[in-house]
Amino acid sequence: MTWARQVFSEEMAALGVVCDERSALDAELEAMAALHGVTRRYVVSYLGEPTVRLIARRAATAATGLDAGLLSAASRLDEEHPEAKGWPGEVRNYLIDHLAAHRGALEYAEATTGGRLGIEETGLLRFRYTDPSGLAGGLDPGPGTVAVLTIQHPDVLAPGRALRADPAWGRPIFEWAYRLKEDSYRNSTGIDAGRLIWAWADLATVAAAQRPELAVAGAIDQFGAANGNPKAVAVLARVPVERCLFTSHLLFDGFVLRGRYAAFDIDDALGVHRRFGRTHLDPSDPADPIRDTIIASWVERLLGGADRADVRLQVCLDRIEPDEIVAVVPLNLGARPATTGGQSTAPERLGAG
Repeated sequence: MTWARQVFSEEMAALGVVCDERSALDAELEAMAALHGVTRRYVVSYLGEPTVRLIARRAATAATGLDAGLLSAASRLDEEHPEAKGWPGEVRNYLIDHLAAHRGALEYAEATTGGRLGIEETGLLRFRYTDPSGLAGGLDPGPGTVAVLTIQHPDVLAPGRALRADPAWGRPIFEWAYRLKEDSYRNSTGIDAGRLIWAWADLATVAAAQRPELAVAGAIDQFGAANGNPKAVAVLARVPVERCLFTSHLLFDGFVLRGRYAAFDIDDALGVHRRFGRTHLDPSDPADPIRDTIIASWVERLLGGADRADVRLQVCLDRIEPDEIVAVVPLNLGARPATTGGQSTAPERLGAG
């Protein structure tokens, strides 16, 4: 255990987190042992350095309430980007998010495809896959169709019926953003679908789901980790492109869900900050002078479509027909809380008291 404690301590120091490291590591090991129904000694006997570092990142998030990737990026920002020292805090946060997303994209590609895919930057919070091994060639579902993976509760699946989103359920914290996406879907496809199915269409996710022999063991299970439902299943389908609205999850999460201007690069963000003194919306002020500028940036840069090679490409669609479903795969998730910023993101019955 001595070496594991040393690695754990090094990772926590790199993240800039101070806590009772011995207790934090012990608590994580006990939780892992309980989850798998084994002894703590058994867990320790199979620990490797990557696992210990992952445990440290999880413990850092638990201690601070902040994503470990953001902590890591913030801790090295000034050293790697000294020019950022004079930027406003909001603009510095853009770069911190970008650095964290870049590392996350690399880790995701490694975790799902064992490094068969690479990552290249195309702008602020904008990345796409490179495919030196030609992985995409073996995944082509045919002209005019796209392979997608959606995480659903099994109760919405019924033999012979199209899979549709249940309008009685949603994630209240995101409802305002969902309505924005529903309007964009109607404008893009001409289909007034109401509640939409959300799915993944990015290359790494589809590769791991469609060709599990090429994926890292257990990769498919992580797709539902944030779903908040231990009974969730993965539905793999091939759907017509004309019923799809593609957007980047990184951009949607990084800009829309945070209510901030969708900057193309740092100079763009600095320019908006000089003009308005900030880059985010005031949600309590419908006459906020920056509102039109921010919403226009979302419509022009996020909701008008996405490059099909984008990292973490998400897709919205009105339905999945029975003959479009390729497979339904149970996920080994366990009960995991789904949260962001301390607030629940798990599905809830809408309007429930």
